[in-house]
Amino acid sequence: MVLSTGRYSLSFALIAVGAVWAGAINLAAQSGGEAGSSPQVDLNVLVIDKSGTPVTSLEGSDFRVTVDGTPQTIQSAVAGDAPISVAFVIDTSGSMYRQRSAITAIVTAVAQALPRGSEIAAIEFSDTPHIEQQLAPVAGNSLSVLQHLDARGCTALLDAVMEGERLLAGQAHNPRRALILIGDGGDNCSTHSIQESDRTIQQPGAPALYSFVLVPVVRNGTSPAEQGAQVMKSLVRMSGAVVFAPRKERDFTPALAALVAAIRSQYVLTFTAAHPDRDGSRHTLEMRLPGRNLSIFGLPAYFAPED
Repeated sequence: MVLSTGRYSLSFALIAVGAVWAGAINLAAQSGGEAGSSPQVDLNVLVIDKSGTPVTSLEGSDFRVTVDGTPQTIQSAVAGDAPISVAFVIDTSGSMYRQRSAITAIVTAVAQALPRGSEIAAIEFSDTPHIEQQLAPVAGNSLSVLQHLDARGCTALLDAVMEGERLLAGQAHNPRRALILIGDGGDNCSTHSIQESDRTIQQPGAPALYSFVLVPVVRNGTSPAEQGAQVMKSLVRMSGAVVFAPRKERDFTPALAALVAAIRSQYVLTFTAAHPDRDGSRHTLEMRLPGRNLSIFGLPAYFAPED
């Protein structure tokens, strides 16, 4: 299995539960507050050691975060068992017919591993995305969405990702957030472009994005699967997303374990934005851990809210 990010790839055979995390920005009170006031930023990140194992023992003072080169003061760093809001975005197009049992396994494993107080939603998509389950507490959730999985039609992947991003941005109750995209990476009927997806993914309140690719990619550059992978790679570059792509059946279980570990291990770093302007402008983020032989991953930029 390969874990792919916009920066590099790691062979799963070399790591235990490695993953890279896509940062999520939540600019609180984006439409409220006093004019000119700087909004709060919640930045979701993952830290891994040399073996690829998530690290959860850091304090806020260990991180160095800059926005457009300006250092930020980290007010808090939350990790561990804090609740998380998760939206499953599930490909139910015709190409996924044979993957329904795998989809069930992924959703069930993640839901059962979420901390107390977490909430989940489910969006299915083929030619259009449909919210099958609104955000609801994970405790006692019957996961009824899994009882009527279908598989037909074309694949509007970008439209579905944007729908999931908007759902969590507008409704999630927790600063820790994740969107888990389950599919084969293909897109052949979205109405939105990759450029429109860029702004949505990096908007205030956008969740982190994981991708679990269920169909092995034939790497000849021209197959539908490879073309679909290019769409996924574009999403990776703009969001810092994680791609779990088990190449063989025996890789599925460790890939799923890695996904669960990544979700449970994310940090939320909170600081006040250095730029109060609410003009929709793009701001570059940089995160470091000085003096530590660790890797930190998160969103590369965010778009400011607009009045």
